[in-house]
Amino acid sequence: MNTARKALLLSLAALTIAAPVQASAVYHPAGGEIGYTRHPDHQQASNRQRSEVLGEIEAARKDGTLALLSRGMALPTPKTAPAKTREQVQDEYLGMTDAEKRRLQEMHGAGG
Repeated sequence: MNTARKALLLSLAALTIAAPVQASAVYHPAGGEIGYTRHPDHQQASNRQRSEVLGEIEAARKDGTLALLSRGMALPTPKTAPAKTREQVQDEYLGMTDAEKRRLQEMHGAGG
């Protein structure tokens, strides 16, 4: 199969996969200067109640995320675990087997 035919088939496959997603969206891509068409009848109904949305807005206002988002700023990433101390990292490395150390060196390079 030649490369042009492969490219055509891959494009058609991608279009087939993306078509259902676009069909449920309000905006659809279109050629020309506008770049999109609007189809409000494609809007899917939400199961959320107005009180839920207002509660989320109030929570965002209280924790400061609403102010950040309204200014176009990125939200800070939440900490997943407390950081380790230098001694903890060194002890962890010293407790590794030789195979684990070799695997780390292969992943990150020899590094000193």
